[in-house]
Amino acid sequence: MSNILKSIPPFLWHIFIKLKDTYHFPLNVDDLNALFDAIHQGFGLSSKEDLMRLCSLLWAKSIPEQQIITSLFVEQEEIPSWQLAWLEVLKQAIVPGAKEKNIPPLERALENNNGKEITKPDLALEIPKSKEEDIKNKGMDIKKFQLPKPMPFNEECIPKINFDLTPHYPLERREIVQFFRGFYRPVREGPLMELDIDLTIKYYCKIGFFSNVVLTPSKKNKAQLVILVDREGSMGPFHGFINEICEAITAFGKFRSIAIYFFHDTPVMSANKRVLTRFANTFKPSFDPIIDKIEPFDKDTVFLDTGFYNSIPIQSILKSISPQTGIIIISDAGAARNKYDLYRILNAIAFGKAMRLHSLNFVWLNPLPRNYWRNNTASQISRYIPMYPLDKNGISEAINVLKGKQPFIERPI
Repeated sequence: MSNILKSIPPFLWHIFIKLKDTYHFPLNVDDLNALFDAIHQGFGLSSKEDLMRLCSLLWAKSIPEQQIITSLFVEQEEIPSWQLAWLEVLKQAIVPGAKEKNIPPLERALENNNGKEITKPDLALEIPKSKEEDIKNKGMDIKKFQLPKPMPFNEECIPKINFDLTPHYPLERREIVQFFRGFYRPVREGPLMELDIDLTIKYYCKIGFFSNVVLTPSKKNKAQLVILVDREGSMGPFHGFINEICEAITAFGKFRSIAIYFFHDTPVMSANKRVLTRFANTFKPSFDPIIDKIEPFDKDTVFLDTGFYNSIPIQSILKSISPQTGIIIISDAGAARNKYDLYRILNAIAFGKAMRLHSLNFVWLNPLPRNYWRNNTASQISRYIPMYPLDKNGISEAINVLKGKQPFIERPI
C-alpha cells in the first residue's frame, strides 16, 4: 500500500479520494492496482482524455458515475504531463517518441498555417456605399453613423473557472439503491440449489448413517412496488431528483415487479365533497370530526408517462396488487406553495382509504423537509397518512413501514 501511495500522482489521488468519500464509490486498493496495471500495459498515457476514459472504464458502473468522473477531471485546471519519474520512463518505453514539443497555441497555429499571418476579422459596423453617399450629400458627418471598433479581446484577463455541470442530488444513486433493497420479501422457489443444514441433520439422525444432503430452493425477492409520482406544477424543481430515484430503483432494485405511474396534485380528484359543507365558514379546519364520513375513492385515472397521454384506471392497479405490495406516493402535498387546500386533503384521505382496502403498506414521500409542512395541506395529510421527507432518514423509515412496521401518525385512517 505504501509503494502505491508514493507512486500515485497527486491529482489522481485527489480524484480517487473524492470519488470514495464524497460520491461513495466502493473503491479500494484493488481498484488502484487495476488502474496501474492498465497504465503499465500502455493505456491512459496519450492524453488527459485517455486517462479519464480509462478511469471511467475501471471505476464507473453507470452513465451518471461516468459523468461524475468526467467532471472531476474537468475540475483539474492542468494535469501534469506525467511528471513522475517512473511514469515518464514508462511512457517513453511503451510509446517511443511520444513526448510532444511544448509549442504555444499561437505558434502552433502559425506553424500549421505555413508561417502565414493570422488576422482577425474587422468587427466594426460597415455602412453600405449607397447609404454613405446619401449621408455625404446631406452634409452630415459619416463618423456619427459608425459604431466604434470593439476593444481588443485579451483572453488572459478572464479567470479560468471550471464549472461542474453534473447534477448533484441530495442522495447518490448507490444510496438510493441500498435503501430500497431493504424492502425485501424472501421466498424460496425454483430448483433445489442451497444446502438445508437443519433438514440434513434431521435426516441423518432419522436414518442413522451418512447419505445424500437435503437441498432447498434459493431465496428470491418477491417484493412488489408501486410508485405514484406527482408531476408538473410545484413539483417541477424536483423532476430531476425524482427521475434519478425512479431510474435507480427500476435498474438496480431487484424487485419482483415495479410499476411507476404519474398524476397531478393527488391521484384522485373527484372524492365526495358533500362532507365539506360543514366547513363553509371555517378557516383551516381539522378533518378529525368528518374523517369517518369520508368514503374510499379510487374511480379516477393516473398516467403511464410524464406527458399525461396514456392513462390507466386506478381501480385496475389496486385490484392487481397483493396485500404485501408496497405503495409509495411522491408529492410535495401542497407544501411548496404553502397552501391549505381542503379538496386536496379530502382527495388524499379518500385515496388513502382506498389503498388501505388493498394493501397494508403505503407511505408518502415528500421532497421538502418537515419544517416546510407547517400550517399547510401537507401537515394535515401527514396526520392521516404516513409521510416522510425524501432524505436518508425519511426513506429508511418509509422502508420500515413498507416491511410491516407500525407507523406513528396522529389519526390513522
